[in-house]
Amino acid sequence: MARETDCEAEPVDKEHTSPFWLQATVDDVQEVDVDQPLSESNSADYHEAATLYRGASERSSADQDHKSARIFAMLAAALDIRLTVGNPNDPYAPMAVFGDRRSAIPTDFKGSVDALSAIAGKATSAVVRSRLSDLCWHLERKRRVSALAGVTAYVELVEALASGELHIGSAKDLPANAFNSDAARLLRRCLQIARWLKGEEPILKNAQALAVRLREQAFAANDPAALRRFANIDLDFCLSDPAAVAEDVEGLIGAVAPSLDLDTEIELWRVAARAYQMAKRDDDRHRTRALAAETLVKLAEARGSAFVASKFLADAISELHGVPGKKERRKELQHRLVDVQAAIMDEMSSFSHRTDIRDLVEATVSTFEELGLVDMLFTLMGLASSPPPDKLIQEAEAQIRAYPLSSIFGTSHLDHDGKVIHRTDCASFGERGSDGAVVAQIVKAESLRRSMVVSGAIEPARQIIVSHHLISDDLIETLTRNSAFVDPRQEQTFAKGISNFFQGDRIGATYILTPLLESCLRYVLKTAGHDVTTFDAATQTQQDRMLTSLFADMRGAMEEIFGAEIVHDLEYVFLRRPGPALRHSVAHGLLTDNGPYGADAIYSCWLLFKLMMIPLYPLREDLRGALDCAS
Repeated sequence: MARETDCEAEPVDKEHTSPFWLQATVDDVQEVDVDQPLSESNSADYHEAATLYRGASERSSADQDHKSARIFAMLAAALDIRLTVGNPNDPYAPMAVFGDRRSAIPTDFKGSVDALSAIAGKATSAVVRSRLSDLCWHLERKRRVSALAGVTAYVELVEALASGELHIGSAKDLPANAFNSDAARLLRRCLQIARWLKGEEPILKNAQALAVRLREQAFAANDPAALRRFANIDLDFCLSDPAAVAEDVEGLIGAVAPSLDLDTEIELWRVAARAYQMAKRDDDRHRTRALAAETLVKLAEARGSAFVASKFLADAISELHGVPGKKERRKELQHRLVDVQAAIMDEMSSFSHRTDIRDLVEATVSTFEELGLVDMLFTLMGLASSPPPDKLIQEAEAQIRAYPLSSIFGTSHLDHDGKVIHRTDCASFGERGSDGAVVAQIVKAESLRRSMVVSGAIEPARQIIVSHHLISDDLIETLTRNSAFVDPRQEQTFAKGISNFFQGDRIGATYILTPLLESCLRYVLKTAGHDVTTFDAATQTQQDRMLTSLFADMRGAMEEIFGAEIVHDLEYVFLRRPGPALRHSVAHGLLTDNGPYGADAIYSCWLLFKLMMIPLYPLREDLRGALDCAS
């Protein structure tokens, strides 16, 4: 199987010239010995085969044998595509991505399917035939002959691994080759194609029988990891009686229990529970789920880290959900989880990076020193712009590509008690990005931006304003009365929050302004002619939409009024997880004493001040006299 490292495949430029191997034709195939580069190889590794073909292409090119060079280069590119069987409809991904360039993917061969088919028909190697036949069928589903040839080749390949005729990597002994993860992946891909064909051809039955036989051999060999792999394949494709699969798994656990590591034991109990569920044996399913949960508890006790232990305890509680008679045990584990989480913060360490923002602060001070009050307020409003969402996504994806290790694993986000309040997935590094990883990267970048804006611009500007002018509630009420952003029924309350912001009362500003965002958005939408209520047909009642409902169901209307940039900014400050989620924290009493003094809370108050000021800009000349009277 192709590995994810040491990729030397010729990159494909997505926008410009194509690699020369795409010029290979069916006529070229007839004149080239496609088996020669693999004549001395006994490897079933696609990447090793690709390396051999790449070397043969380079030698043929040096000898001016351009037809062989093209064919061998095409084979190297086709064999060096990464097989990812998690998605049967799209099982292939590039081996590597280099900015705007990448190694080959199946769609690069759309114009060369006939050439691939011709090579597959001529080759004797099961490695070559399995990959090329699969690609031909993947690109053109009408090629049933290619699909059958692919299934045949995959069966031959796995059989050769089982017999020791071929090997993968350095493992040449039978158990390692027959039962390793690469063999299971090949077999799974074989069965995926067979499922699509839905025929009664003997070769399809051979593939299914091979999967069952390998599962039985894994059980006979007392190989826990292999049995887990092949039992899952058996269950996924409904090949055997699931009760028999479950009983084999339980039997193996009992046979190797003293030497069985806890991680593998947990996975085996889960396989057994799944099999019993398919067999409709609910009592056994509940029993094995409970055993999986207790094994998770043992694993939590075996790990010294409170952070790791809390993860396994949470998994154990989840495993017991819905299991009859385990209510008290769940409660016991929940209490233990809380106790363990209390120690997590002691394990965490903080780090900081010092950034010199003196130039930014000095620029802000020099800008404000010579301004009058009205100009100061409007300049404060415009100190920062909300970044475009598309730009944030592009920068996040570029950051993930530049520093892949930062997103290679999923992330658990904790609150101050050590509870996991959000999880993000790892990045997928292929053509399709991972939304969770991108969002997490945006959250980190936006947190840094808000911190810089607050420290370098908003706070210095606020301090200059209050040092030169008295910012009273009456003065701010003059602004709220004229602002189309503020609900007239809440002018005084909103003004109090803004004046608290200017006066440095962080707690008062945060706890007043955060809940008012929802009513302000409803007011603006109503003014624009939108219905901001929901109707319950059962009770014949209407309710105002909550903030989450506004963002979920009326986002388009809000973007028309405020712009996508501001709506996106509001979402990432007040709602989005991971992130500060200030609206949730304030509404549910989750904000700590330090929370209102952080950059996120200060930025949120400034952002609401900005939204209040934007409609006032055309009135700035009229406001000069009014503010002079109020100040």
